[in-house]
Amino acid sequence: NLIECLTDREEYIRWFPLAPINDCVHYEGDDGENWWMRENEQSNATALKGRMCIQLAFRWTPSATEDIYPSIFSISAVLAGISITLIKSKEAYDLLQGTVSDIEFLFEETKKRARLHTTMDWLQIDNQLPSYQEAVILAPTSGKENLQPVIQIRTGWNKAGTNEQMLGLKYISVMLQELDIRVDQSLLLELWQFVTVALRYDFVGNSTV
Repeated sequence: NLIECLTDREEYIRWFPLAPINDCVHYEGDDGENWWMRENEQSNATALKGRMCIQLAFRWTPSATEDIYPSIFSISAVLAGISITLIKSKEAYDLLQGTVSDIEFLFEETKKRARLHTTMDWLQIDNQLPSYQEAVILAPTSGKENLQPVIQIRTGWNKAGTNEQMLGLKYISVMLQELDIRVDQSLLLELWQFVTVALRYDFVGNSTV
C-alpha cells in the first residue's frame, strides 16, 4: 500500500499497533526466531480499538531533475524465475538446484545521470541428493511470508564524473535479507569430489595442449 504515496497524494499516513510479545505469532518457516503482529496497519486509530499504537507518515518527493533531463535510454525486464541444477554427470544424478524468483531489472540513462536497480524476491538452494537430512540448503529465514525482496541493489551515478578509468557513484544501496544455511556432511563430500575431479580434468587438458 505504500505505493499510494507515489500518486497524487502527498503523504502515506497509517497507524501501526504496538503489541506485547504475547500477542505476536510465529510464521511458518521462521523457526520460531521472529515475532509478527496479528494486526496490520490501519488508516485511523479507532480501527485498533484503543490499543497502543504509533502513527507514521511517508512522503515521496520526485527529483527536480527528472523533468529537466528526460530519459534518453531505458530498459526494464521482469523474469518470473530462473532455475539452475548442478549435475554430477559421471553418476548421472543431481547435486544442487538453485532457484531465483521474481527478478526485476531497470536501467535508465539521461544526459546527466544513470541509475541501475535490481531486485530478487526469492532465493533458494535445494539439496538434490537421494538421501539427505536437510532438503533446503539456503533460503530466507522468514519464509515466504516475508514481503521484502531477498536481494535489492540500487545504484546511480553522474555521467559528468565518469570516464573509462573511473566510475563516480552518486549512491549505492545493497539490501540482503537474513538467510538460513544448512548443509549435510554428505553433500559437502559430494561437492568436494565434484570440484577435485573437475580440477583434475582441467589440469590434464591444459597439460596436453
